[in-house]
Amino acid sequence: NGLGQAFLCFMATQISGNPLASLPCFLISFLNRFQTSRLGNYTSSDLRELWGIPLLWIQTYLIWRLLLAQGTRRWLLLNLVLVTFAFIVSWQFSPFLLLL
Repeated sequence: NGLGQAFLCFMATQISGNPLASLPCFLISFLNRFQTSRLGNYTSSDLRELWGIPLLWIQTYLIWRLLLAQGTRRWLLLNLVLVTFAFIVSWQFSPFLLLL
């Protein structure tokens, strides 16, 4: 979905420090959209992992920010707890992915 695509590009920009990093990230993920999703056509309804995977990317970004944070980190920890809760609620296979 659009949220996942936008956040993946945002995460590429933040980690690399270069705003142009989002362009190849978007291009590669757009060209491989049929390999990264079980959704073969756009006429069927959205699958639950289409909403769960963007939350996993947000969770990964928050963990990365926690590792880089200096000083107070309560806001990041609270957001991490909320995103993890939403991830577990939104996708039935999320506990297995969190074990990795």
